[in-house]
Amino acid sequence: MTMVDIMVPAYNRLEFTQAVISNLVETTEWSHVRKLFLYDVGSTEGMRQYFDRVASDFKSVSVVASHLPPTPVTDVLTAHVSQSDAPFIAKIDNDTIVPPKWLSTCLGVLERHPELDLLGIEAHYPSEHVPKEYGYAGARFIGGIGVFRRRAFDGSRPKGRDTFFGFTEWQDKNPHIVKGWIQPSIDVCLLDRLPFDPWLSLTADYVAKGWQRPWPKYDVVRRHLWGWKWPNS
Repeated sequence: MTMVDIMVPAYNRLEFTQAVISNLVETTEWSHVRKLFLYDVGSTEGMRQYFDRVASDFKSVSVVASHLPPTPVTDVLTAHVSQSDAPFIAKIDNDTIVPPKWLSTCLGVLERHPELDLLGIEAHYPSEHVPKEYGYAGARFIGGIGVFRRRAFDGSRPKGRDTFFGFTEWQDKNPHIVKGWIQPSIDVCLLDRLPFDPWLSLTADYVAKGWQRPWPKYDVVRRHLWGWKWPNS
């Protein structure tokens, strides 16, 4: 059985984080998971108490909750890689909603394509049909969410430029690392791009507080990304 560490870094956005963890409980095949790692990076709004409660009450796998000073998310990833012996690391940000069977689907791509190091899961290659087999489209970089082989970090490690940036630049500077987006896409959606409440109002509040960057909203034609989760939206 392939074993994966799942890591969820969080800088504030408590309501988003609670939705992400609840969704992971429902959609993840935990038999593939070694441990779930929760990283609170300088939050000020109750994240410590929430993560400690999750770690205490979680039933599916062992949970490690860490509370750090304000730290670039890229540096949290690098620190995790340095102490993990899992062959795969799944990084799910605290705004990312993943569909059922997301993990086994991603692992299937990585197992069929041993050359692939970093698999991005944001939805860039939509399809109306579920394929018999998922693949990947090569890319210079794949953003910050996905499933990564630990070996990708053996030669060099990314360094955070600020709270949000650093991982993409590192990917771009290391062309020997094979990157790709899952193709066709699975129905992953980002809470800060959803065009309806409560996510719309929460996003406006988080942006005003400096807890995230502004992003354009999804067009309604992409409703399939979230319709499986919120059918009445």
